[in-house]
Formats: sequence, structure tokens, C-alpha cells
Amino acid sequence: SGENAVAQTLNKNAGKKVTLKLASGVEIKGKIASVGDLAVRVSELEGQEFYDAWVRLDDIAAIIVRVK
Repeated sequence: SGENAVAQTLNKNAGKKVTLKLASGVEIKGKIASVGDLAVRVSELEGQEFYDAWVRLDDIAAIIVRVK
């Protein structure tokens, strides 16, 4: 399923900085801290480094990761 693919991609990039583009168009930038069954925890939010966010997997439209 699409949500499973999202979770697999997030797990594969755990600990890396990513940009999550949500279905609403909002972008959340930070580091993937942990991935659960329904949500991902993003830490070190850009501009709000002392805050974390929990994002529902089914709200994620795209995962943007810097590759070398």
C-alpha cells in the first residue's frame, strides 16, 4: 500500500534530514527521529530546533531527501 511505501522510505532514511510535503501543501523540514505504524516523529525542525512534530503517514504526499 502507499502508506507502507511511505513508512519504508522514512525508515530507510531514519536519522537523515528530510522535507515532508503534506497533502495540504505544507512542508515540514527536519530529521526523521522515529517511524510508527501511523505517524513519523520529525525532530530538529528547521527554524524550531527545540521542537518535534508528529506527522500522520497518510498526510504525506512526498518525501524529499538530499542525495549525494
